[in-house]
Amino acid sequence: MPRKSMLATPPLFPNNARAGLVFTDDGQIIYCSQNKHSIQRKGLSPETVASVFIKAPVWSGFLPPDVWCWGKADGAEWLALCIPASVHTLLLADDNNAARFTVPMPPVIFAGTRLEYYIWAVGDKAWTRDPRVAAFHAPFPNVNEKGLVCFGTNILPPCSPQTILDAWQIFLNSPFNNHNIENKSKQYPQDIRELWRALSKQNILRFPCDDLMPIGNSIGRELERALMRNY
Repeated sequence: MPRKSMLATPPLFPNNARAGLVFTDDGQIIYCSQNKHSIQRKGLSPETVASVFIKAPVWSGFLPPDVWCWGKADGAEWLALCIPASVHTLLLADDNNAARFTVPMPPVIFAGTRLEYYIWAVGDKAWTRDPRVAAFHAPFPNVNEKGLVCFGTNILPPCSPQTILDAWQIFLNSPFNNHNIENKSKQYPQDIRELWRALSKQNILRFPCDDLMPIGNSIGRELERALMRNY
């Protein structure tokens, strides 16, 4: 015969609490407050509770340069940066071989929520942050078809306005390998690294945007799909 537990039910509120909201099984919301002598209870409507919390201030903090948008979904911050077209020296590592290549990159959107980070390309050097323009696969290894970055064993900061630039630098400075190398280039559909090698060898300083592979969606929709979802 199983033994009965003699442990007492834990209190609903911590010892230092003076008031709280109680949600009952039948859908009632009860405001409870207490002092040394008694406990007071008052029923509240959902509209009343909502009107109180909607006045709570929400502030993004000081945003870093090139922030396109910021928000919250299911209690987590999300953030998207617009990175202009630029030239980077990136490390390719495969088995025992490693080499650095200086290559141009198109404008990209780097975004994150929690510990997930995404990257997509936009195909116009003069892009004006229009969310309706087409999204393209970012021309990097280690990025899956949804734009999600694989960082391997790197330790990432949770995404926030204070940390996203650190995550971007981790992305650029981490070695890229032979994972997710397909369907990132029209000229080299089997291996985006071949495009890196060709651009670096020819010392080309502007990315050939007509080589980008379209996703079939707008950049705005891609951001919504990845970041503004409920967990």
